[in-house]
Amino acid sequence: MAKKKADAMAFWKDAVIRAARTFVQTAVAVLVANQAGMFEADVIMAAAMAGATAAVSFIQNAMEDAPFAFMSKIPKG
Repeated sequence: MAKKKADAMAFWKDAVIRAARTFVQTAVAVLVANQAGMFEADVIMAAAMAGATAAVSFIQNAMEDAPFAFMSKIPKG
């Protein structure tokens, strides 16, 4: 039982870490594009866009890596 709980905790930890990385990458990309003059975006817009992509990343990784038998047939990537 302890191993299952450890696997579940690692699964959630990995999904959160991947979402956080996606958030940072998107925020930096939007702010750099703004500075390059590609479009106008403020910090709030960058945070909103980064939050949306992080949410999608979290859901995708949660579905792909879920330690449940019924989720094992979902393709990765």
